[in-house]
Amino acid sequence: MRLFHKTNRDLVRDTGDDKLLTLFYGVVGDRDRSLTCVSSGHDPALWYHADTGTIEELPNTSILLRVFEDATFAQAGPVSLRSGDVVVVGTGGIWEAQDAGGNLFGKERLYEIVRNVHGSAEEVCRTVLKAVGDFVGAAPRQDDVTLVVLRALASNADASSHSIS
Repeated sequence: MRLFHKTNRDLVRDTGDDKLLTLFYGVVGDRDRSLTCVSSGHDPALWYHADTGTIEELPNTSILLRVFEDATFAQAGPVSLRSGDVVVVGTGGIWEAQDAGGNLFGKERLYEIVRNVHGSAEEVCRTVLKAVGDFVGAAPRQDDVTLVVLRALASNADASSHSIS
């Protein structure tokens, strides 16, 4: 966690007082499909369990970056991903996206996409981004949309990421 400590210290010293940052950092074991992560104030990553169809939110392990210079950072896991499991890391610009009437896209819509798209990680990304875009329509975007998806395959993992500002 020295990396987080150093990054946080540098951010405290080098950025303006109005900046707070979230960060999700994950490492996937290539052979055993284990996921170990640090989530510093980031929205929880979603873990879809293919064998049960349930979605679990992986916990935040630390506070936002740049709050305290001497903050400590912990890691979670490892968790063991099984074939077909999906991990989704996204920004609030997904579930907090609003249509012209001020309605939120919400996490339940995201959960439904993750549960029902059985293709590649890239296909999950494309489907989520299209659904958010269709939902928002011509309404102005309030926040960025960043999305990283990991799907555990029988022998390895498939990953895809996209970002829209």
